[in-house]
This record gives sequence, structure tokens and C-alpha cells, in this order.
Amino acid sequence: MGTAVTSLLILAVLFTSVFMMYQTKLHGDEVVGGAVRRSASLGREQATTAIAIQEATAFSVFRCDTIVRTHIKNVGSKPIDDFEAMDVFTWYTDETGQPATTPFQYTSGNLLQDEWSVTGVDPVDFGGAWDPGETLSFTWRFLRPQLPGTSGYVTVVTPNGVSDSSYVNFTDVSDADCRFLHNFPTPPTADTASQLLLTMEGGLPSATTLFNYDNNRDADPGLTLLRTQNGLSESLTTKYQVWRTGVLGAPKVINGSVLVDIFAALAPVTQGQIGIVVVYLRDFDGVSHTEIGESAVFARDWQSGATGFVERMALIKDINYTIPAGNELEIRLQIDIASEQDMTVAYDTVQHSSLVNLAFLPPMTSTSYYLHNDPSPPAGDTSRQAVLPLDETGSSGSVLYRYGVPNNNPGLLLKGTDLGLAEVTADKFQVWQTGPLGEDLGIEGDVMVDIWAGVRNFQAEQSGAMTIYLRDYNGASYTEIANGSIFVEDWQQGSGTFVAQTIMIPDVNYTIPAGNRLEARMIADTIKASKDMWLAYDTTVYPTVIRLP
Repeated sequence: MGTAVTSLLILAVLFTSVFMMYQTKLHGDEVVGGAVRRSASLGREQATTAIAIQEATAFSVFRCDTIVRTHIKNVGSKPIDDFEAMDVFTWYTDETGQPATTPFQYTSGNLLQDEWSVTGVDPVDFGGAWDPGETLSFTWRFLRPQLPGTSGYVTVVTPNGVSDSSYVNFTDVSDADCRFLHNFPTPPTADTASQLLLTMEGGLPSATTLFNYDNNRDADPGLTLLRTQNGLSESLTTKYQVWRTGVLGAPKVINGSVLVDIFAALAPVTQGQIGIVVVYLRDFDGVSHTEIGESAVFARDWQSGATGFVERMALIKDINYTIPAGNELEIRLQIDIASEQDMTVAYDTVQHSSLVNLAFLPPMTSTSYYLHNDPSPPAGDTSRQAVLPLDETGSSGSVLYRYGVPNNNPGLLLKGTDLGLAEVTADKFQVWQTGPLGEDLGIEGDVMVDIWAGVRNFQAEQSGAMTIYLRDYNGASYTEIANGSIFVEDWQQGSGTFVAQTIMIPDVNYTIPAGNRLEARMIADTIKASKDMWLAYDTTVYPTVIRLP
């Protein structure tokens, strides 16, 4: 009996093993078969998918980033709609001469570093899918680490693995000289106490966390500076911060405009209030300083709806100065007393890479909109008009007439206001509008507004401030696109006539639909001693213009 039971158990085990092996084989056949079917399906998809990069144009933007505009055609027979599953990456030579690569993440929003986005399609009936025969326009952006004068490649890979590569010429990218504001140590790894002196050396910021740089003062990330009215005579370290390059091994020539790019927030964050960061550029010889130039990063509404740090820019214009070898370049930041709150500055992270560009060149312009009088070109004095024309026709007037009779000065008088967009008094703002747009107008990148203006009566040593608002008007209501401001402590700087200034509006990403209008609204800000301003436009000598990227 025992033998029989044992035999039955052996047979049961044997049958179970055979059955399990059979089941395993069936499952294996199913897995292999599924993989083969998926491979065959992918092969069929790939056979109907083809793309061809037609053009890739590289240029630099305000903050030493590189933007590359690329056109790529769907030359296959399969639509492509999953942009997030596409891969875009570039090969290039970095600033040390070493080969490097950067991958890019897809975004449908504002284009930031190491991201790419779709900016258009031809024909214009883009419905969310990139159909066969359509040419896709897309843009990718990265912080400019490539060696000036070199070339590289871009590769685009579809979701099913089909790719194309194209040569990219980086030789037209400006040879910018960006000095990033760092904490110590850098990259930051933890909160630190405030430090009297920090460095501008160390290359690109790499940290992804903004730590508290003054944990001996407060618990907030970044560095908080209190307001001051004392300028360079300020001695309280809670009211200024200094960065230096270190001793220069060779003379440093600065010839042109210097860009100041700052990430900051009002402290506490408050909507609708003024913020002013003053930047001093100085030559330090180890004992004393020589002033090179200064500028104010100003905004009538610093936060503009943002609840965190906001990027703002200003230029220190027309510098011609050489710092001798053995000296140091110094940047000193302060918060002007006219700022309505103290301010917190963010720096030394990938997301908040505040910097000074010592060799600024204006970015590439795709479209320019000129401010005109009506009629244009002007043929005589006119009274003030509620809405004036804005178009791509260059200013051609030979005489600057009075645009606001009975005011007796040429140009247009804007009386000072502290109400911003809420201002309704006719002589305290001016509006310019395009006609209804024939096609969508995409604005992606950095906007520059070149204005010609003077303080009233061209008074010497008088501050001046102006703000421009860009808006989308659909015939009934407005959508705010972006705004930019400028404040200059001595607007005239010795000139007895209109002075050229530049308002900078970084990182705009907005599309005005066909049929709507682009509107520009300008005011003269009442701040400190700044009040009324005279604006000149629509002549060959004074061509006030909005330059879109």
C-alpha cells in the first residue's frame, strides 16, 4: 500500500511539472508573440513616419541664453501629436572646448532653460496634430555654454523612434561675457549666514534649491535687503550686497552696454507696488573704488501677479572703460527708498541665475512695431488723440511736431501718474493700436522697446520714469501680455533734448489671435522726483519702436 501511494505521489508531481512547463511555454509563446506583434506594429509605424529638419537658426537672448529656431517638416504619412514623447537634444562644444550634449524637455508654456516648445505650423490649420506635409516651427533654449564661433547638431526623435539631425551654426551667437552672482560656498548646499563679500566667479549656477543666504537675519530663501536712501554712502550691511570677480589677470575692456538681470521679490510679496533695485558697477583696486556706471531695475508693479521671484532687467548704457590687470570688477546691489517694500534677491540656482552681462548685444528682432501720430508721416501740429496707429512701417517724418496742442513743446506730454493701468485722465496716458491682425501674432522671447523721451523742460539732474503695457485687444476687452519700466536717476545726463532709453521685457510667451489687435499703453511714472515726461516718435530722428523677438 505504501509503495502504491508513493507511486501515485510521484506521478502527481510528474504530471504537475509537465503541466507547469506547458503553461510556461504557452505564456512564453504569448510574450514572444506579443513582442513580435508590437515590433511589427512599430516597424509599420516607423515605415510611415519621416521628418526632415529644414532650418536651425541660433541667436542669443538677453541673459546669455541661446535660442535656436528650427523648422521641421513631416514628410511621412502619419500624423504626430504626442509632443511630450518626442526627444530633442543637441551636441556642441562647451566654453572649455570639450564636447557636450543637452537634452530638452517639452513645454506648452513659457520657454525656460533646457526646454523646447512648438511655436507655429504651416499651413496654419494646426489642430493639435502635426499632419503629413505640415512644417512645424519649434524653439529650444539653453543657457549659453557653447564655445563662441563653433558649430553643433540638433537631433529630433519622434515618439516611435524615427529621427533626423541637422547642423546648427553657433557662430552668430554673441560672445557674451556673463558674470553670475554666487553665494559662498558655490554651488550652495545649505542655508548660510549673510556675507559681506561674495563672488562673481564660478561659472554657471548648478544648484536647484534656493537656500536662505541670510539665516542670521530671517528664515526666507534668498537674500533680503532693506531699503536705503543713502546711495553709495550706505554703510549698514543689511542694506547692500557686494560681489567681486577676484583679481583680474589681464585688463578687462567694457565697451558698450552692460545688462543687469535680477530675480527678486517684494518682501513681503505685495501686488501692485513699486520695486527698485539699484546696481552699481565699480572698479576696485584693493583700496578704493572708481565708479563705472549704475542703473535701476524698476517696475511700477514688480510682482505683476507673481507670488514669487520675478525676473527684471535694465541696461547700464554706453560704457567705455578698462579695468586694469590686478584690479577687481565689483557689483553692488541696493534697494532704493522709493521701493514700497524691502526686497529679497534670488541667485546662484538654475532657476534664479541673476547675472551681469558685460558684453550685451541686442537680441534678434523678428518684427518691429513703430509708434505713429495721425496722420503719419506727420505734416503739422495736432491735438491729442485717444488712440494712435501702431504698425510695421518705419518712422519717416522729418519734423517733430506738437502732438498735444495746446501744449507748446514738440512731441507728446505725458503728465505723471502713480495709478498705472488704472489711470483714466486723458493727458496721463497714451494708447497705440495695430489694426486687426490678419494672422496670429506669436511673441516668444525678449521684447525691447526703444523710446525717445525727456523730462519736462529737459531739466538737468532730474529723474525720469516710464512704463509700457503690452495688451491684446479683441474689440471689447483686454488681456494683459506683459509690461516693462525704466527709471533713470538723471534722465537727461547732460542732454538738452530727447534721450534714447531702452525698456526690456524678458521671457514673453503669448499669441494674439488673428482679428485682435496689439495695443501699447504708455505712462510717465510719478516716483521720487519723476513726474511729467515728453515723448518723441514718428520721425527718422526719434523712431520710438517696439521690437518683438
